Amino acid sequence: MNIREFEISDINDCINDFMQTFNNEPWNEKWSFERADEYINDVFNSPKVVGFVLCEDDKNVAYALCFKRYWWNSDDRYKLLLELFFIKPDYQRKGYGGVLLEHIEDYAKENGIRGIMLYTQKNKPCFDFYAKNGYVVMDNVPNVFKALN
Repeated sequence: MNIREFEISDINDCINDFMQTFNNEPWNEKWSFERADEYINDVFNSPKVVGFVLCEDDKNVAYALCFKRYWWNSDDRYKLLLELFFIKPDYQRKGYGGVLLEHIEDYAKENGIRGIMLYTQKNKPCFDFYAKNGYVVMDNVPNVFKALN
């Protein structure tokens, strides 16, 4: 197993693996190739993006794309916003997610980043995964939303 930087040559594999992951249980989303392509390219081409790919036997197994962001109430310069993080279905629940998350945390520490934020769903297995890895719900920073017609 090895972890390397996410490169532009990873985008098509990432799109296909993303769709395979999120268009099936437990998410059952409806990503088309075009929408997934736009989303992943938007994230990858954003300023201050940091990405990683976990590989096993020369196969991409897991992906992570993060943004370095200023945090509004901190003396520290940056936090990492973990925008995209997923493990291919056949490799889930085998420890790969924890290994990749630890790598991201090590990267953050080595670069003077003192925290990682992410958005996830409470009713999906990933919520328990993040809790098991020490991530907590921030009561003072609620995620708010308004649907528009």
